[in-house]
Amino acid sequence: MTTPRNTLGAFEWEGTQWLIGADADVVNDADSRIEVGLLSGAKINYFPHMVLGAIASHPTFLDGATKVKGEKFRKRLIVDIECLAFARGEELLAKLQTIEAFSKDGMTYEVQWRYFTVHPEGYGAAIVAHRQMKEFDQHAKQFHILDIGNGTITLTTYNCFGNKPLAGIPRSGSGGGVLAILEKFSEAANYGDHETIYLDQLRKALERSTVIEDNGSKRYQAIVAGSRNDVGASLQVGLRDWKDKHPATRKVLKEVDEALLDGEYVFCCGGGFEIPPIEDFIRAQFPHSDRLIVLPTPGTISLRALEEIKNG
Repeated sequence: MTTPRNTLGAFEWEGTQWLIGADADVVNDADSRIEVGLLSGAKINYFPHMVLGAIASHPTFLDGATKVKGEKFRKRLIVDIECLAFARGEELLAKLQTIEAFSKDGMTYEVQWRYFTVHPEGYGAAIVAHRQMKEFDQHAKQFHILDIGNGTITLTTYNCFGNKPLAGIPRSGSGGGVLAILEKFSEAANYGDHETIYLDQLRKALERSTVIEDNGSKRYQAIVAGSRNDVGASLQVGLRDWKDKHPATRKVLKEVDEALLDGEYVFCCGGGFEIPPIEDFIRAQFPHSDRLIVLPTPGTISLRALEEIKNG
């Protein structure tokens, strides 16, 4: 794949050119596209590529590289990384250390991975929730973080004692995240004898979907570009099937119910909660529970909280 210079997310590593991010969707050669969220183990195997893609997408990050003496087209880059992941930190670091150099826009960068640490996914949200717990219930022993990401739905228990929350073993629902919702949404939207609605169209419709309140009742609106059809009813069916038919989702949501019935707090985060119908649907599963709390800016709160800690 050949990509032009000065393109977000484009770089060369080990003799292969890569384009990471949203622009990769427009590459004509479908055989060269890799959807990390759909492949088992891909988040670990392609971790180096995602890191380089993030670096290559940043407008100023590479400005911090220093020139190598006597080399016009070679620079040295020192990188510190703090990330959120389920995977073992040493496994991710070993993958990352396979990158000794990469190229972007005609410049080669020698890389030194100086600092690397991994926190549990949702840990930043747990820091915010931990502060709130001090106000809600000073005697509480634990709380929970429900995280709906792109690929997983996860419930993690955190200990309230001490200055920082301590994580238990996550109840991970691999494959139960937004991609699973999208799959069920697609099945519902394409049921019957009518024009096929493609997955990329439904993905965009899901991202911009809304909750409409009308005379005391609610419905979901999801508009498909091109036809301008509203497939909100199919989204509602898809969400119901995601809850009822996906084993991981069913298991995690049952454990959420157990926690709420025990009088414990469940704080919600992850990109799934940025989509209004998903948040509304989750809330509807636990009516009359004021202990299910969606944290502000749920899709980015974990990263922002870690940044606050780093800056003191």
